[in-house]
Amino acid sequence: MLYNMPPLTKVQIGSRVVEQLLDNQGIVGLKDSSGDMSYFSSY
Repeated sequence: MLYNMPPLTKVQIGSRVVEQLLDNQGIVGLKDSSGDMSYFSSY
């Protein structure tokens, strides 16, 4: 599970990183705690 939590980590998971990890079978989803719905809906 990828977990985007920029308020605590001070880093946002970028679209390039998500694209690179799409083929990893160990990743089953994306959780977002940024509150930015446009970011989340883009995925």
